Amino acid sequence: ISSIELQSNHKDIAIQWNEAMISIGYCIIKGHNISNTLINQLNNEMKSFFDLSPDNKLLYNHGYYGHPNGGYTPPGVESVARSNLNDETSNRLPDPVENFVFCTYPEKFKSKDQSYGTPIRHSQEYYVEMEKLLKTIHQLSAYTLQL
Repeated sequence: ISSIELQSNHKDIAIQWNEAMISIGYCIIKGHNISNTLINQLNNEMKSFFDLSPDNKLLYNHGYYGHPNGGYTPPGVESVARSNLNDETSNRLPDPVENFVFCTYPEKFKSKDQSYGTPIRHSQEYYVEMEKLLKTIHQLSAYTLQL
């Protein structure tokens, strides 16, 4: 697996990025400036959320999977295989996973009854940092594609 150090020379990064995307389609990104402290805080908050009782987690469920408000999805609902939408995968069992999705800035998230904001306190800070990283990745892709 290729790894790319974002703190390197921009031309070198672009060459490495292009080679990684052509050869295997992904890479490990280093030097992204998202602090380990923030990542650890977010991981701890997510663990605390997923350790809640099913009833408490369902306060953040907006109904059907893929709801535009995001939120919590309990186990047994999501099926990645079914997202292919062909007859061979339509009968696949749901994945044994649960998730929490933000469809917009986490600071705007509200629970189903609108009485709670996000249960993940550092999610907004993480979201902002990930937007910065995504902008860098888009710029790398545009540069390597000569756009």
